Amino acid sequence: HRDLHSFPTRRSSDLWIYLTFALTRRVSQPLLVRELVKSFADSSDMARRDQYLFAGGIIFATFLATIFFHPSFHGGFIVAMRCRVSCSALIYRKVLRLSKSAHHQTTVGQIVNLLSNDVNRFDLNLLFLPFFVMGPLQLGIFMYFLWDEFGVSSLAGLGIVLIMIPIQCK
Repeated sequence: HRDLHSFPTRRSSDLWIYLTFALTRRVSQPLLVRELVKSFADSSDMARRDQYLFAGGIIFATFLATIFFHPSFHGGFIVAMRCRVSCSALIYRKVLRLSKSAHHQTTVGQIVNLLSNDVNRFDLNLLFLPFFVMGPLQLGIFMYFLWDEFGVSSLAGLGIVLIMIPIQCK
């Protein structure tokens, strides 16, 4: 109970650090790949040393993603579990205070369904909540780079991505 109330002040700075790091890593890796691929063009005069630096940057970004993925998801699971336990406790306390007339309107199956199925949705929903923030930010950043590279043609790709969102939600 006490940990859940201290969450916004104690964990939110960690969350913003993670979001900033993840966004930077997810944006920098494709940019490094782009520069590495450009360096293999016949007209490129990029030094071999720079090619190795770009390849090393790609490997380093992948390594950092591997190192930070598990601890961030572990922290997300802990927060989601705490929210689930808190909601279960609230439902349990509310059931104990129901009047006799309310007991006749509410079945045991409804209460069990709340405690077993509905509260468990906190696990997945809270775990992927940061991606609702990162997704639009990444889309905006990548659209900037695509517009810089391809111009108006990049809007066709944006349209396809936006059309695919409702299809994937089903």
